[in-house]
Amino acid sequence: MRSGFERDEEDKNKFYEGASWLGQQAVNEIDKKIDEGKKLRDAFENRKKECGDNGFMQKRNTEWIIEQQEKLTRDSKGSI
Repeated sequence: MRSGFERDEEDKNKFYEGASWLGQQAVNEIDKKIDEGKKLRDAFENRKKECGDNGFMQKRNTEWIIEQQEKLTRDSKGSI
């Protein structure tokens, strides 16, 4: 039969193990979102080069990146 102290230690270890796992899941999700943000930035830069001096296309590209960043932020709130 285990003593109360041994059960407390076991419960404490399980708690820390679960907390560690949960923390790692959060870090993984954050890393994914950072990578998605970097991909968006790269896509924006590529589109910016394609626009050249066309003011209309530059404005449209700026609107596109804002929409994409808002979507990424909105999607991130539910997953972290």
